[in-house]
Amino acid sequence: MTAASDALPRDELESSLSALRVPAVDVAVAPSEAEVLWDKAVRLAVLAAATTAAGAPVGVIRSDPVWRTRTRTALAEACAAAGAVGIVIDPEAHWAFVESLEPELTTSAARDAAAGRPTELDAITGSVIRAARRAGVPVPELERLAADAGWRG
Repeated sequence: MTAASDALPRDELESSLSALRVPAVDVAVAPSEAEVLWDKAVRLAVLAAATTAAGAPVGVIRSDPVWRTRTRTALAEACAAAGAVGIVIDPEAHWAFVESLEPELTTSAARDAAAGRPTELDAITGSVIRAARRAGVPVPELERLAADAGWRG
């Protein structure tokens, strides 16, 4: 878990998080709320679009050469969008995280799409695409993944 507060001094934030510091739970403090949000957004935007578009879990995304390339490319694009607004995110670190996930893992967007329910692709993937557009950062693979997943932004 990563936390941040632009309102609280770091020592107060650290103190308020002390109850969450238990075995098997990593608690980190980031420099800003924007960093925490972008860190999660880039990964979730890409995984939501990829798992929904593929109709497959993370293990398939990682092992299929086409899906792997598309997902890694989209992840690098999303990280570039974050960088354009001053948030440095390492795409290799995020890919390493994706590699660590259980192969059967999927996303709520993929589960919703499979069940015929509305997805949160606009809120998750769409928000990263819109931010990239505002910053003038091209994200063509992320846009293709989102479109293939059914996003009509």
